[in-house]
Amino acid sequence: MQKNFLAEHIYGSSLRLFINTELGCASACSYCYLPVEGFPVNASRSGTSRKSAQQILTELEQDERVIRGTQGTVFSIGCFSECWDKRNRKETLALIFGLLPFGNPIQIATKRRISKHDLSDVIASPYWQKQLYVYISSSSVSDWQTFERGTATPKCRFESFEACRDFGIHVFLYIKPVIPNVTINDIAIYGAIMKQYRLTAIVGDQFEKGIDGLKSPISDSLTVETHSEVNKLREALSVYGRVYANSTDTLWKKEA
Repeated sequence: MQKNFLAEHIYGSSLRLFINTELGCASACSYCYLPVEGFPVNASRSGTSRKSAQQILTELEQDERVIRGTQGTVFSIGCFSECWDKRNRKETLALIFGLLPFGNPIQIATKRRISKHDLSDVIASPYWQKQLYVYISSSSVSDWQTFERGTATPKCRFESFEACRDFGIHVFLYIKPVIPNVTINDIAIYGAIMKQYRLTAIVGDQFEKGIDGLKSPISDSLTVETHSEVNKLREALSVYGRVYANSTDTLWKKEA
């Protein structure tokens, strides 16, 4: 197999590759798994390992794991960084633009606001086939300042729903992780958001360091940790629209 020289920046298999232009995050969410991986949070740009979009695209062109096409490898951008903050947005957009000719599904998850201006060049590409899937992440609305320090306000993030929909881009409410005794308090708020924007939601499990449990898809060091409130939240929100456990469930199913 072709050796991948950006192994930490491109991780996974032919089913799904996790791609990061940066290893580390300027935000400081309380539940973050990056320290387990040895990557910094609340980090300055100089404190993180960075690769350009062009470096990553060059590697992907040679990577034997990549299966091209709509049913091919899923490209998931940003699990070890905030792909849409001010310092990463330009490279993330360049990466998306460069991935469009592959024809594969492209996923981004963010706690930032995505504007129509950000997306205008993407949808103008001759290779645009509506293959971009956007997941607006939130684990708390009423208490976000405690648990998601350094991120955009939920109100600001949620403006992304309309911008994406106006351009025909698949967009989802991404509730991951479910923080015990916290996320569940915002059921009514999340339900109202789903109803207002006619959204599908993903209610996901937390990734933590552990030796028991299912290995996470993003790292050999992390396992999938669940608790009873995850299923309670999924059940409660299903009244407002479709609810899935994994972001990949949305790639082959039409959202509400």
